[in-house]
Amino acid sequence: MKKIVSFLTIILLFTNCSVPYDGETRYIFETTVVDSGNNPIPNVQCNALFYNLYTSKNKGPIFPIGSDGGDLIVSSVTDANGSVRLIFPFAINRNRVRVEIENDQNSFGQSWYEFINIQKSDFIDYKITEPAIKIYRANEIVSLRVKVTNMSFNKYVSKMELIGIKRNAFKDFNAAASGTEIIQILNESYEVIKNQTVLLKYEVTTVNVNGIETRVVIEEQITILSENINYEITL
Repeated sequence: MKKIVSFLTIILLFTNCSVPYDGETRYIFETTVVDSGNNPIPNVQCNALFYNLYTSKNKGPIFPIGSDGGDLIVSSVTDANGSVRLIFPFAINRNRVRVEIENDQNSFGQSWYEFINIQKSDFIDYKITEPAIKIYRANEIVSLRVKVTNMSFNKYVSKMELIGIKRNAFKDFNAAASGTEIIQILNESYEVIKNQTVLLKYEVTTVNVNGIETRVVIEEQITILSENINYEITL
């Protein structure tokens, strides 16, 4: 009976009336979820969603299209070894896949990892096998808050990236195709793992009197210990 119910659930997902699927070919995405000590974590929720990228005229593709950013096609949980395998057909009218790994069990809190911008060309022989990913517990995390204090009328921080081990992270399979809109950044907050040195990269845009913009990337190292950090950038 359980097998029959599971089969019917898959059929209902694959026949979503708003999203037609290629019923002939199956794609496989598999990975393993572990904690910071490389111990497998069972019963972690894993979802595969399909979406398109919205293309803005001058900024490239910047936003996903779908129900709440994607249409769910299949979900599963990790087994006793922390392993999960998602098997699905590709959506005919969706060109991207996002795989969500979400864990809210006990001491882990709400920790997640995402694989985004997956396309058909990323599957080798219809399969993607990702190395084990780590999910961290709440007591392994501190907060890093970055504040931009702007003392100049013609400068602003236009991009910011933190390179290091974070509680919630993602892998972008096609980052060059994602695109980003240039905006002024005033504050950013990150949840990072204790006892590491992270690299903060930010882009400073300067606008001269003629309206011409120049951009410079600055890199700064920040030592993370066991306490929350407030970090300030002054322009």
